[in-house]
Amino acid sequence: MSTTSNLELLSFLLETIINSDGIERRKLVSKINSVKVEIYPTEHPPPHFHVKSPEIDATFSIVKFELIKGTIDSKTKKQIEIFHQKHKQLLIDTWNETRPTDCSVGPII
Repeated sequence: MSTTSNLELLSFLLETIINSDGIERRKLVSKINSVKVEIYPTEHPPPHFHVKSPEIDATFSIVKFELIKGTIDSKTKKQIEIFHQKHKQLLIDTWNETRPTDCSVGPII
Protein backbone atom coordinates (compact mmCIF):
# COMPACT_ATOMS: atom_id res chain seq x y z
CA MET A 1 0.00 0.00 0.00
CA SER A 2 1.39 3.43 -0.91
CA THR A 3 2.03 6.22 1.59
CA THR A 4 -0.86 8.21 0.08
CA SER A 5 -3.21 5.24 0.50
CA ASN A 6 -2.07 4.80 4.10
CA LEU A 7 -2.68 8.47 4.85
CA GLU A 8 -6.11 8.37 3.22
CA LEU A 9 -7.03 5.28 5.26
CA LEU A 10 -5.75 6.89 8.46
CA SER A 11 -7.71 10.06 7.68
CA PHE A 12 -10.86 8.03 7.08
CA LEU A 13 -10.43 6.07 10.32
CA LEU A 14 -9.79 9.19 12.38
CA GLU A 15 -12.81 10.92 10.88
CA THR A 16 -14.94 7.85 11.66
CA ILE A 17 -13.77 7.88 15.28
CA ILE A 18 -14.35 11.62 15.65
CA ASN A 19 -17.84 11.34 14.18
CA SER A 20 -18.84 8.39 16.39
CA ASP A 21 -21.45 8.68 19.15
CA GLY A 22 -20.46 10.80 22.11
CA ILE A 23 -18.18 13.10 20.16
CA GLU A 24 -19.21 16.29 18.42
CA ARG A 25 -20.31 15.54 14.87
CA ARG A 26 -19.29 17.86 12.09
CA LYS A 27 -21.71 18.40 9.27
CA LEU A 28 -19.99 18.49 5.90
CA VAL A 29 -21.88 21.11 3.90
CA SER A 30 -19.72 20.95 0.79
CA LYS A 31 -16.28 20.14 -0.53
CA ILE A 32 -14.62 22.51 -2.98
CA ASN A 33 -11.57 20.73 -4.40
CA SER A 34 -9.72 19.66 -1.24
CA VAL A 35 -11.40 22.28 0.96
CA LYS A 36 -14.17 21.18 3.33
CA VAL A 37 -16.99 23.52 4.36
CA GLU A 38 -18.30 22.31 7.72
CA ILE A 39 -20.67 23.31 10.50
CA TYR A 40 -20.30 22.00 14.05
CA PRO A 41 -23.37 21.36 16.21
CA THR A 42 -22.30 22.96 19.50
CA GLU A 43 -20.69 26.29 18.84
CA HIS A 44 -20.15 29.83 20.03
CA PRO A 45 -21.71 32.96 18.51
CA PRO A 46 -21.92 34.30 15.88
CA PRO A 47 -23.34 31.59 13.58
CA HIS A 48 -20.43 30.50 11.39
CA PHE A 49 -18.90 27.80 9.24
CA HIS A 50 -15.44 26.27 9.11
CA VAL A 51 -13.23 25.99 6.06
CA LYS A 52 -10.66 23.20 6.37
CA SER A 53 -7.91 21.67 4.27
CA PRO A 54 -4.37 20.56 5.03
CA GLU A 55 -3.25 24.17 4.45
CA ILE A 56 -6.34 26.09 5.65
CA ASP A 57 -8.18 26.40 8.94
CA ALA A 58 -10.51 29.39 8.82
CA THR A 59 -13.91 30.38 10.19
CA PHE A 60 -16.43 32.72 8.51
CA SER A 61 -19.69 34.21 9.72
CA ILE A 62 -22.70 32.89 7.87
CA VAL A 63 -24.70 36.11 7.85
CA LYS A 64 -22.03 38.56 6.59
CA PHE A 65 -19.19 36.35 5.26
CA GLU A 66 -16.63 37.92 7.57
CA LEU A 67 -13.42 36.10 8.47
CA ILE A 68 -13.71 35.36 12.19
CA LYS A 69 -10.58 33.30 12.72
CA GLY A 70 -7.67 31.85 10.81
CA THR A 71 -5.97 32.64 7.55
CA ILE A 72 -6.82 31.71 4.00
CA ASP A 73 -5.19 32.51 0.67
CA SER A 74 -7.02 35.02 -1.54
CA LYS A 75 -7.83 32.53 -4.33
CA THR A 76 -9.49 30.05 -1.97
CA LYS A 77 -11.24 32.85 -0.09
CA LYS A 78 -12.79 34.03 -3.36
CA GLN A 79 -13.98 30.48 -4.12
CA ILE A 80 -15.54 30.22 -0.66
CA GLU A 81 -17.11 33.66 -1.04
CA ILE A 82 -18.75 32.59 -4.33
CA PHE A 83 -19.95 29.39 -2.61
CA HIS A 84 -21.35 31.52 0.24
CA GLN A 85 -23.19 33.84 -2.16
CA LYS A 86 -24.76 30.92 -4.05
CA HIS A 87 -25.47 28.70 -1.05
CA LYS A 88 -26.06 31.03 1.90
CA GLN A 89 -29.50 29.53 2.49
CA LEU A 90 -27.96 26.04 2.61
CA LEU A 91 -25.50 27.26 5.26
CA ILE A 92 -28.36 28.82 7.26
CA ASP A 93 -30.50 25.68 6.96
CA THR A 94 -27.60 23.44 7.97
CA TRP A 95 -26.78 25.68 10.93
CA ASN A 96 -30.41 25.61 12.07
CA GLU A 97 -30.77 21.85 11.60
CA THR A 98 -27.65 21.05 13.60
CA ARG A 99 -28.49 23.13 16.70
CA PRO A 100 -28.97 20.83 19.69
CA THR A 101 -31.58 21.93 22.21
CA ASP A 102 -28.90 22.85 24.77
CA CYS A 103 -26.76 24.88 22.35
CA SER A 104 -26.07 28.44 23.54
CA VAL A 105 -26.33 29.72 19.97
CA GLY A 106 -29.79 29.32 18.53
CA PRO A 107 -31.02 29.23 14.96
CA ILE A 108 -30.52 31.98 12.41
CA ILE A 109 -33.85 33.65 11.81
